[in-house]
Amino acid sequence: MFESEIDWKTVSLPGLDRNTLAVVVGGGGAIGGAAVIALEALGVTVVAGRRIPDKSSSNKGAFASGNILACDVCSQDSVRSLAAQVMDLHERAPDLVINCTGVGESRGRIEEVTVEQAETILKTNVLGSFWIAQAFGPAMCRSERGGSIVFISSIVGDRVRPGAMLYGVSKTAVKRLTQQFAVDFGPSGVRVNSISPGQTPTPLRNWFEAPGSASNVESGRRYDVSPIPLRRRGTLSDYVGAILFLGSSLSSYVTGADIKIDGGSSIVLATSY
Repeated sequence: MFESEIDWKTVSLPGLDRNTLAVVVGGGGAIGGAAVIALEALGVTVVAGRRIPDKSSSNKGAFASGNILACDVCSQDSVRSLAAQVMDLHERAPDLVINCTGVGESRGRIEEVTVEQAETILKTNVLGSFWIAQAFGPAMCRSERGGSIVFISSIVGDRVRPGAMLYGVSKTAVKRLTQQFAVDFGPSGVRVNSISPGQTPTPLRNWFEAPGSASNVESGRRYDVSPIPLRRRGTLSDYVGAILFLGSSLSSYVTGADIKIDGGSSIVLATSY
Protein backbone atom coordinates (compact mmCIF):
# COMPACT_ATOMS: atom_id res chain seq x y z
CA MET A 1 0.00 0.00 0.00
CA PHE A 2 1.24 3.48 -0.82
CA GLU A 3 2.01 5.86 2.02
CA SER A 4 1.23 9.56 1.77
CA GLU A 5 2.71 12.58 3.50
CA ILE A 6 -0.74 14.17 3.33
CA ASP A 7 -3.86 13.03 5.13
CA TRP A 8 -6.20 13.34 2.16
CA LYS A 9 -9.24 12.82 4.37
CA THR A 10 -8.64 16.30 5.75
CA VAL A 11 -8.62 17.81 2.25
CA SER A 12 -11.68 19.20 0.48
CA LEU A 13 -11.64 20.19 -3.18
CA PRO A 14 -14.62 21.51 -5.17
CA GLY A 15 -15.64 19.07 -7.87
CA LEU A 16 -14.06 16.06 -6.18
CA ASP A 17 -16.59 14.47 -3.85
CA ARG A 18 -19.06 11.62 -3.49
CA ASN A 19 -20.82 12.73 -6.68
CA THR A 20 -17.63 12.37 -8.73
CA LEU A 21 -16.76 9.32 -10.81
CA ALA A 22 -13.07 8.89 -11.64
CA VAL A 23 -11.17 6.34 -13.69
CA VAL A 24 -7.48 5.81 -12.97
CA VAL A 25 -5.76 3.79 -15.69
CA GLY A 26 -2.52 2.38 -14.36
CA GLY A 27 -4.03 2.32 -10.88
CA GLY A 28 -1.63 -0.41 -9.79
CA GLY A 29 1.47 1.72 -10.25
CA ALA A 30 3.07 4.14 -7.82
CA ILE A 31 1.51 7.42 -8.98
CA GLY A 32 -1.72 5.72 -10.03
CA GLY A 33 -2.09 3.88 -6.75
CA ALA A 34 -1.39 7.04 -4.77
CA ALA A 35 -4.01 8.88 -6.85
CA VAL A 36 -6.57 6.19 -6.08
CA ILE A 37 -5.92 6.50 -2.35
CA ALA A 38 -6.29 10.29 -2.42
CA LEU A 39 -9.44 10.28 -4.55
CA GLU A 40 -11.16 7.68 -2.39
CA ALA A 41 -10.22 9.65 0.72
CA LEU A 42 -12.07 12.61 -0.81
CA GLY A 43 -15.15 10.43 -1.26
CA VAL A 44 -14.77 10.01 -5.02
CA THR A 45 -15.99 6.79 -6.62
CA VAL A 46 -12.92 5.33 -8.31
CA VAL A 47 -12.51 2.66 -10.95
CA ALA A 48 -8.93 1.48 -11.35
CA GLY A 49 -7.81 0.02 -14.66
CA ARG A 50 -4.87 -2.37 -14.46
CA ARG A 51 -3.17 -4.75 -16.85
CA ILE A 52 -3.68 -7.53 -14.27
CA PRO A 53 -6.62 -6.73 -11.94
CA ASP A 54 -5.16 -8.60 -8.94
CA LYS A 55 -6.99 -7.46 -5.82
CA SER A 56 -4.65 -9.48 -3.60
CA SER A 57 -1.51 -7.55 -4.50
CA SER A 58 0.60 -5.60 -2.02
CA ASN A 59 -1.17 -2.34 -2.84
CA LYS A 60 -4.66 -3.75 -2.36
CA GLY A 61 -5.27 -1.20 0.39
CA ALA A 62 -5.37 1.47 -2.28
CA PHE A 63 -8.63 0.14 -3.67
CA ALA A 64 -11.23 0.55 -0.96
CA SER A 65 -14.05 0.54 -3.48
CA GLY A 66 -12.91 -2.72 -5.04
CA ASN A 67 -13.61 -1.41 -8.55
CA ILE A 68 -10.61 -2.89 -10.35
CA LEU A 69 -10.95 -3.76 -14.03
CA ALA A 70 -8.54 -5.21 -16.56
CA CYS A 71 -7.05 -2.82 -19.10
CA ASP A 72 -4.08 -3.12 -21.43
CA VAL A 73 -3.52 0.33 -22.92
CA CYS A 74 -1.58 -1.19 -25.81
CA SER A 75 -4.87 -2.64 -27.03
CA GLN A 76 -7.56 -0.36 -28.42
CA ASP A 77 -10.15 -3.08 -27.79
CA SER A 78 -9.08 -3.44 -24.15
CA VAL A 79 -9.37 0.30 -23.52
CA ARG A 80 -12.76 0.41 -25.24
CA SER A 81 -13.88 -2.51 -23.09
CA LEU A 82 -12.82 -0.66 -19.95
CA ALA A 83 -14.79 2.42 -20.99
CA ALA A 84 -17.86 0.33 -21.81
CA GLN A 85 -17.70 -1.48 -18.47
CA VAL A 86 -17.34 1.77 -16.54
CA MET A 87 -20.31 3.36 -18.28
CA ASP A 88 -22.44 0.23 -18.00
CA LEU A 89 -21.63 -0.14 -14.31
CA HIS A 90 -22.25 3.51 -13.39
CA GLU A 91 -24.69 4.41 -16.17
CA ARG A 92 -22.80 7.55 -17.10
CA ALA A 93 -19.48 8.84 -18.32
CA PRO A 94 -16.76 9.55 -15.76
CA ASP A 95 -16.01 13.06 -14.58
CA LEU A 96 -12.29 12.47 -14.35
CA VAL A 97 -9.96 10.16 -16.28
CA ILE A 98 -6.30 9.84 -15.32
CA ASN A 99 -3.77 7.87 -17.34
CA CYS A 100 -0.81 6.86 -15.17
CA THR A 101 0.58 4.12 -17.39
CA GLY A 102 4.11 4.39 -18.74
CA VAL A 103 7.21 2.39 -19.62
CA GLY A 104 10.82 3.20 -20.52
CA GLU A 105 13.50 1.41 -22.51
CA SER A 106 16.79 0.00 -21.24
CA ARG A 107 19.46 2.67 -21.48
CA GLY A 108 22.06 2.02 -24.14
CA ARG A 109 23.21 2.82 -27.64
CA ILE A 110 20.67 3.52 -30.35
CA GLU A 111 21.70 0.42 -32.30
CA GLU A 112 20.76 -1.72 -29.29
CA VAL A 113 17.09 -0.69 -29.30
CA THR A 114 14.94 -3.59 -30.44
CA VAL A 115 11.70 -3.58 -32.39
CA GLU A 116 9.95 -5.05 -29.36
CA GLN A 117 11.21 -2.24 -27.09
CA ALA A 118 10.20 0.44 -29.57
CA GLU A 119 6.73 -0.97 -30.06
CA THR A 120 6.14 -1.40 -26.33
CA ILE A 121 7.20 2.14 -25.46
CA LEU A 122 5.30 3.86 -28.25
CA LYS A 123 2.20 1.71 -27.90
CA THR A 124 2.05 2.18 -24.12
CA ASN A 125 3.01 5.83 -23.78
CA VAL A 126 1.63 7.34 -26.98
CA LEU A 127 -1.07 5.12 -28.42
CA GLY A 128 -2.23 4.19 -24.92
CA SER A 129 -2.95 7.85 -24.19
CA PHE A 130 -4.69 8.21 -27.55
CA TRP A 131 -6.89 5.13 -27.00
CA ILE A 132 -7.91 6.39 -23.56
CA ALA A 133 -8.93 9.81 -24.86
CA GLN A 134 -10.71 8.17 -27.79
CA ALA A 135 -12.64 5.77 -25.55
CA PHE A 136 -13.68 8.21 -22.83
CA GLY A 137 -13.50 11.69 -24.37
CA PRO A 138 -16.54 11.63 -26.69
CA ALA A 139 -18.81 10.22 -23.97
CA MET A 140 -17.59 12.87 -21.54
CA CYS A 141 -18.26 15.50 -24.21
CA ARG A 142 -21.82 14.26 -24.67
CA SER A 143 -22.57 14.49 -20.96
CA GLU A 144 -23.67 17.79 -19.50
CA ARG A 145 -21.14 17.45 -16.69
CA GLY A 146 -18.03 18.19 -18.75
CA GLY A 147 -14.99 16.68 -17.13
CA SER A 148 -11.22 16.46 -16.93
CA ILE A 149 -8.60 14.17 -18.46
CA VAL A 150 -5.09 14.11 -17.00
CA PHE A 151 -2.06 12.51 -18.63
CA ILE A 152 1.34 11.82 -17.09
CA SER A 153 4.18 13.13 -19.23
CA SER A 154 7.74 13.77 -18.00
CA ILE A 155 10.34 16.51 -17.93
CA VAL A 156 12.28 14.15 -20.22
CA GLY A 157 9.71 15.20 -22.81
CA ASP A 158 11.32 18.66 -22.75
CA ARG A 159 14.93 18.00 -21.79
CA VAL A 160 17.16 15.42 -23.45
CA ARG A 161 18.32 12.58 -21.25
CA PRO A 162 21.17 10.39 -22.56
CA GLY A 163 19.81 7.01 -23.54
CA ALA A 164 16.16 8.06 -23.25
CA MET A 165 15.58 8.13 -26.99
CA LEU A 166 12.14 6.62 -27.40
CA TYR A 167 10.95 7.44 -23.89
CA GLY A 168 11.65 11.13 -24.38
CA VAL A 169 9.96 11.15 -27.78
CA SER A 170 6.93 9.36 -26.37
CA LYS A 171 6.53 11.83 -23.51
CA THR A 172 6.84 14.77 -25.89
CA ALA A 173 4.05 13.19 -27.90
CA VAL A 174 1.89 12.97 -24.76
CA LYS A 175 2.19 16.74 -24.33
CA ARG A 176 1.16 17.26 -27.96
CA LEU A 177 -1.81 14.91 -27.59
CA THR A 178 -2.80 16.84 -24.48
CA GLN A 179 -2.94 20.08 -26.46
CA GLN A 180 -4.79 18.46 -29.35
CA PHE A 181 -7.49 16.93 -27.17
CA ALA A 182 -7.79 20.17 -25.19
CA VAL A 183 -8.77 21.92 -28.42
CA ASP A 184 -11.03 19.13 -29.65
CA PHE A 185 -12.89 18.53 -26.37
CA GLY A 186 -12.85 22.09 -25.03
CA PRO A 187 -16.12 23.27 -26.63
CA SER A 188 -17.93 20.52 -24.71
CA GLY A 189 -16.43 21.54 -21.38
CA VAL A 190 -13.92 18.70 -21.14
CA ARG A 191 -10.48 19.87 -20.06
CA VAL A 192 -7.27 17.97 -20.91
CA ASN A 193 -3.98 18.60 -19.13
CA SER A 194 -0.78 16.81 -18.20
CA ILE A 195 1.82 16.81 -15.47
CA SER A 196 5.55 16.27 -15.95
CA PRO A 197 7.22 14.69 -12.91
CA GLY A 198 10.91 15.12 -12.26
CA GLN A 199 12.89 12.75 -10.05
CA THR A 200 10.16 10.37 -9.02
CA PRO A 201 10.17 7.62 -6.35
CA THR A 202 8.77 4.97 -8.68
CA PRO A 203 10.23 1.77 -10.17
CA LEU A 204 10.50 3.52 -13.56
CA ARG A 205 12.92 6.00 -12.01
CA ASN A 206 15.45 3.19 -11.53
CA TRP A 207 15.90 3.09 -15.30
CA PHE A 208 17.22 6.67 -15.28
CA GLU A 209 19.97 6.14 -12.72
CA ALA A 210 23.58 5.95 -13.83
CA PRO A 211 25.23 2.52 -13.78
CA GLY A 212 26.58 1.70 -10.35
CA SER A 213 24.32 4.12 -8.51
CA ALA A 214 21.66 3.13 -6.00
CA SER A 215 18.82 1.55 -7.93
CA ASN A 216 15.83 1.21 -5.68
CA VAL A 217 13.16 3.47 -4.28
CA GLU A 218 14.12 2.81 -0.65
CA SER A 219 17.64 4.21 -1.13
CA GLY A 220 16.38 7.41 -2.74
CA ARG A 221 18.06 9.64 -0.16
CA ARG A 222 21.44 8.66 -1.60
CA TYR A 223 20.77 10.38 -4.91
CA ASP A 224 22.34 13.74 -5.64
CA VAL A 225 19.72 16.45 -5.20
CA SER A 226 22.10 19.41 -5.35
CA PRO A 227 21.05 20.34 -8.93
CA ILE A 228 17.44 20.65 -7.76
CA PRO A 229 16.62 24.14 -6.41
CA LEU A 230 14.31 22.70 -3.74
CA ARG A 231 17.05 20.22 -2.76
CA ARG A 232 14.87 17.13 -2.64
CA ARG A 233 13.31 14.54 -4.88
CA GLY A 234 9.63 14.60 -5.63
CA THR A 235 7.18 12.52 -3.62
CA LEU A 236 4.04 10.79 -4.76
CA SER A 237 1.98 13.39 -2.88
CA ASP A 238 3.65 16.15 -4.90
CA TYR A 239 2.37 14.62 -8.12
CA VAL A 240 -1.02 13.56 -6.81
CA GLY A 241 -1.64 17.08 -5.52
CA ALA A 242 -1.26 18.45 -9.04
CA ILE A 243 -3.48 15.71 -10.45
CA LEU A 244 -6.21 16.54 -7.95
CA PHE A 245 -5.93 20.23 -8.76
CA LEU A 246 -6.39 19.49 -12.47
CA GLY A 247 -9.31 17.20 -11.70
CA SER A 248 -11.08 19.70 -9.45
CA SER A 249 -13.11 22.82 -10.16
CA LEU A 250 -10.16 24.91 -8.99
CA SER A 251 -8.68 24.43 -12.48
CA SER A 252 -11.92 25.04 -14.38
CA TYR A 253 -10.19 27.51 -16.74
CA VAL A 254 -7.06 25.43 -17.27
CA THR A 255 -6.75 23.21 -20.34
CA GLY A 256 -3.96 22.21 -22.70
CA ALA A 257 -1.44 22.88 -19.94
CA ASP A 258 1.50 20.85 -18.70
CA ILE A 259 2.57 21.34 -15.09
CA LYS A 260 6.24 20.63 -14.40
CA ILE A 261 6.69 19.14 -10.94
CA ASP A 262 10.45 18.86 -10.66
CA GLY A 263 11.52 21.11 -7.79
CA GLY A 264 12.69 23.68 -10.33
CA SER A 265 15.38 21.47 -11.86
CA SER A 266 14.28 22.05 -15.45
CA ILE A 267 14.97 25.79 -15.23
CA VAL A 268 18.59 25.28 -14.17
CA LEU A 269 21.20 25.11 -16.93
CA ALA A 270 23.18 22.20 -15.50
CA THR A 271 20.94 19.49 -14.04
CA SER A 272 21.05 15.79 -13.25
CA TYR A 273 18.47 15.01 -15.92
